[in-house]
Amino acid sequence: MESWISGIRGVAYEMEDVIDAIKSMHESRHQRRGCMGSISRYSHKPCELITHRKISSGIEQIKIKIQSISNGRDRYGIANLGEGSGVDDSLQALRQFPPHFYDDTDVVGFEDDKEKLVKQLVDPENKNCSVVSIVGMGGLGKTTLARKLHIDPAIREHFDTFAWISVSQKYRVIELLKDIMKKVMELTKKKERNTRITLEELEQMGEEEVREQLRNFLRDKRHLVVMDDVWSVDVWRQMHHIFSNGNNGSRILLTTRKIEVARHAEPWIPPHELQLLNDAQSLELFCRKAFPPNQDVPTELEALAQKLAKRCGGLPLALVVLGGLLSRKDRSYDTWLRVARNMKWESSGDGQECLRILGLSYDDLPYPLKPCFLYIAAFPEDSTISTSKLVRLWIAEDTARDWLDELVQRCMIQVVERSMAHGRVESIRIHDMLRDFGLSEAGKDGFLHICSSDDKAVSDGISCHRAAFHSRINDEVAVFSPHLRTLLGFNLVLKDSTSAGKFLNGLNLVRVLEFEGARDLKELPKQIGQHDSSTIPGIEKH
Repeated sequence: MESWISGIRGVAYEMEDVIDAIKSMHESRHQRRGCMGSISRYSHKPCELITHRKISSGIEQIKIKIQSISNGRDRYGIANLGEGSGVDDSLQALRQFPPHFYDDTDVVGFEDDKEKLVKQLVDPENKNCSVVSIVGMGGLGKTTLARKLHIDPAIREHFDTFAWISVSQKYRVIELLKDIMKKVMELTKKKERNTRITLEELEQMGEEEVREQLRNFLRDKRHLVVMDDVWSVDVWRQMHHIFSNGNNGSRILLTTRKIEVARHAEPWIPPHELQLLNDAQSLELFCRKAFPPNQDVPTELEALAQKLAKRCGGLPLALVVLGGLLSRKDRSYDTWLRVARNMKWESSGDGQECLRILGLSYDDLPYPLKPCFLYIAAFPEDSTISTSKLVRLWIAEDTARDWLDELVQRCMIQVVERSMAHGRVESIRIHDMLRDFGLSEAGKDGFLHICSSDDKAVSDGISCHRAAFHSRINDEVAVFSPHLRTLLGFNLVLKDSTSAGKFLNGLNLVRVLEFEGARDLKELPKQIGQHDSSTIPGIEKH
């Protein structure tokens, strides 16, 4: 079945290639018209004949593959494709709940944790620059708790300046240092209006100069720097010198899955280890997500709700996602029982239960919503995503804005900011476990390929029609992957040749371009935007 589905996807891509080749040929013919049009047209006849033959051959191959797919459909006993997608029901359900139905800062069972950590962060007896660590497995709520601390009134009153950086597994120290500098400069500028350098000057600095500027800037300020999702002790080794001890009670709040990272960063203060939720806490969080506010659990669902909540093993992310899934379902015993039966109930004890629940929630998404979710995985890990930018990309890919709120209410994405005026979602983020799951599904489906700085896949050719480049891109993209339709770039460091946009030469089928943080991108090739099919949602150099 997997290979059959993959075959359908492959034929669809081949059909798209043929259609675009025909359109490109007609556009080229139209552009050759003019005073030399007749000579030009006749001179291109041999080329057009070759193109016609290639297209005809491609169409014949597609017909053969379609016949094979049709035979496979009979073999697998598939009667109807597309039924049961739940699109209409899902959109109808979407209108039943207010925009603030889900509070992404919901925390259950963290009250004691938060109180203890606040005391450590504002402890007047500890004048040293100390590290306070939150340790726990993925999906346990480390980042959620850290964000609650970051905005706590007592914390905001106690410290002079703040910075939040997301480290993750792939990081560049100079970018982390610059991120800290930008955050603390912005906040102190609002208070003091006497920053020593501009953001433009900061971008031109090397690592050592940034370190020196940051040390000087933080020396006389009581600061709180949150380092979220730290995976390696090397990060701390490379960065701890900037946090000079001014004996003013500054703090570093660190979240990590690895207790050795926390112990290395601060040997004298025991790390705060988050615990799994107990059964009562699990049920409370699950019901908050599965039912609208102030609504009691229906009597016929009480036992099943307890069973489903307990199956999540006390992991907040699993509870939130499963509750979000059931919030979109009819609240009847039979419907909930079907969901329960679709879950694999064997106990693993290794965190795999959460991945199974994520898979169940993804499989339940309506068909048009799945590519919307997978698209979000293209953005860098732990990034805050502008919804206006995301929706522009969706529109360019012929998807709908309505699905944004659907993903929020299913708890597949987290709201970062809402409009104060009408509650509209302004920016979002995605949990790293959900992003990893999305990347895995996008790869299996041939939907999207992510190219990191050390990725060798470019020279091997990218089979997907969509590719996202993080940090680096080279001039070989068009040579080895000329069929790309969507090209995304984030925080690109460009060489002289790539800064002129030469890497886009030959990408004649590209429809969507989005570059964020490509500060050295000077120009785009002339052919970009000339085709009727081209859409350029945004070229951002900030």
